[in-house]
Amino acid sequence: MGLHRATLGRYAKLRYTAIEPLARRYRRYAALHHATALLAAKDAIFAARRAVAQRKRHSFVPSLAWPTVASGAWTKIALTMDEITSTMAKITSTMAKIASTRSGFASSKAGFVLTKAQVASSYADEISQLPIQNWRSAISSRPFHW
Repeated sequence: MGLHRATLGRYAKLRYTAIEPLARRYRRYAALHHATALLAAKDAIFAARRAVAQRKRHSFVPSLAWPTVASGAWTKIALTMDEITSTMAKITSTMAKIASTRSGFASSKAGFVLTKAQVASSYADEISQLPIQNWRSAISSRPFHW
């Protein structure tokens, strides 16, 4: 049970009019998303570095938040470590999003390859159902004129 030639033609038209521009659009979107995610990760890292530098600059200023030097220093270190941990978590989640986007594109590409294989097998079925039963011998017995 194979596809008719009209169906094959419609598939080819659909592929070159709809699927290819869609794939190009999503490739551009993925590149933009990747660049945006990397910029967001860099911004988060720079924000954490700025916060650490600002705390270092104001570490010896007496404040109500830091009543003693020892407890204040340990609190500042804990806060800094929390910020670094949250920044690393953001970067990890961004990288996971990028990886899932890439795996989604890989699975859709595999779907296109599978569709191509199905069309090729149906076309081979149509060729095998031609009225000439022994078509190889029929082709080889004809003289070729170059």
